[in-house]
Amino acid sequence: MKPPPFLLLAFLLFASLASAQLPKPLRLEDCLSQALEQNPEIKNAQLGLLLPDAQRGEVRANLLPQINASGNYQYYLEVPRQMIPASAFGGPDGEYAAAQFGVPLNMNTTLQATQVLYSQPLRLALRQVEVGRELAQLNLQSTREEIAYNVSAAYFNAQALAKQIVFLEGNLSSLERVTKTTQLLAGQQLATAVDVQRLQLQQQNLQNQLQNLRDQQLRVHRLLQLLMGIPQTEAIAIDTTIRVLEASTLASPPLVTHTALKLIEKQKGNLLLEQQSIRAGALPTIAAFGSYSMSGFGKFGDNNLLKFYPSSAVGVTAQWNIFDGQARKAKITQKNLKFQQLEHQQAYLQESIAMQTANARTQILSNQRALEAAVSSVRLAEKVLQQTALQLQEGLATITDLLNAENSLREAQTNYLSTLINLRTAQLEMEKATGHLLD
Repeated sequence: MKPPPFLLLAFLLFASLASAQLPKPLRLEDCLSQALEQNPEIKNAQLGLLLPDAQRGEVRANLLPQINASGNYQYYLEVPRQMIPASAFGGPDGEYAAAQFGVPLNMNTTLQATQVLYSQPLRLALRQVEVGRELAQLNLQSTREEIAYNVSAAYFNAQALAKQIVFLEGNLSSLERVTKTTQLLAGQQLATAVDVQRLQLQQQNLQNQLQNLRDQQLRVHRLLQLLMGIPQTEAIAIDTTIRVLEASTLASPPLVTHTALKLIEKQKGNLLLEQQSIRAGALPTIAAFGSYSMSGFGKFGDNNLLKFYPSSAVGVTAQWNIFDGQARKAKITQKNLKFQQLEHQQAYLQESIAMQTANARTQILSNQRALEAAVSSVRLAEKVLQQTALQLQEGLATITDLLNAENSLREAQTNYLSTLINLRTAQLEMEKATGHLLD
C-alpha cells in the first residue's frame, strides 16, 4: 500500500529542513582555505602590501619638479625711513638725514619651480621601498603560516574532543545496559543494591565528564570560527576522521628556507641600505630652479598710482653638509650594532630550526610506535570489558571487576587519542620547522 501523497511530501519537507539545519562537516583543508581568505590578521598583512606603493609615490614625487606659488599684500600706514648721508644731497659730511623711500602699497606674486638634479639619498630611498615591499610579502607569508598552524592545532584538538565524546558515549551506553541488568539481578536477589548504586554513581561521573568534553568542544569550535572569520552566531561541524600522514612523507621532508630566516636576511639588506643612505648625507644635493615674480607698487590719495614690474631668475642651488658633529658616524655605528644583532639572531634561529626538525622527527617515530601499542591496548580492554560483563551476569565477577575493566578501557582510549593527536601534532611541527605548512 502506497502512502498518501501529502504524507510523502511532508516527509520530504521535514528531511530537507533537518538537513539544512545540520552544518556540513568541515575538513582541515576547508578550514585552512576559509582562514587564509577571511582571517583579519591576514587581511591586515595584505593591506601592508599596499604601503610600499604609496611610499614609492612619495619618494618619486620628490624627484619630480616642485612648483610653488606665493603672494603677499602690504600697505604701510607709515612708510619706513632709512638714514642716508647728507653729503649725497649736497649737505655737510658726517651728517645723516632720514628719508622715506617707496610707496605705501606693495604687492608681490612669485611662481617658482625647482627640480632636483642630484640626490643620492632619494635614489637609495627608492631601493629601500622595494626592500620594504619584499618585507611586506614575507610578513604576509609568515602571518599565513602562523594562522595555518593555529587552525591546524585547534582542528586536531577539536577532533580529539569529538573522538573522546564518541568513546565516552559508547562507554556510557554500555554502562547503562549493565546497570539495567544489575537492577534485574538485584530484584532476583543475585546482586545487591550497593552494586546498583555504584554503577549509577559511575554513570553520573561519565555524564559529568561528557558534559565537560562538550563544553570544551564548543570553546574549541568558537576558536576555529574566530580564526576562520566565521561569526560566532553560526554553528560549525568538523570531520572527525583523523588522517595521519605516512611516515615516509614527513620523517625526512625536504628542507626549504624558513620564512623567519628570509625575513632576517631582508632586514639585514635593509640595514645596509640605511647605512648607505646615511653616508650619502655627506654628498651635496643639487637642484635647478626658476622663478618669475610680479611686483606692484602704489599709493592712494593725490597723484595716486599703481604700477607692476616683472622679474625673473634661473639658477642652480647646492646644499652640502660639510660637518655634522659626528652625527653620521654615530648613526652608522648604531646600524652596525643592529646588523650584528640580526646575525646572532639568524645563527640562533638556524640552530633552533635544526633542533625543532630533529625533535619533531624523533616524536613522529616515537608516537608511531606508541600508536600501534595503543590500538592493541584498546582492543584488549574492549575484550576484557565484554568478558567481565558476561562474567558478572553469570556471577563469576564482581561490580568492582566491571568498574576496573571500564576504567581500564577509558584509560586505553584516552591514551590512544593522546598518542594519535601527539603524532599529528609532531607532524605539524615538522611541517612548520621545514617550511611546508602551506603546501
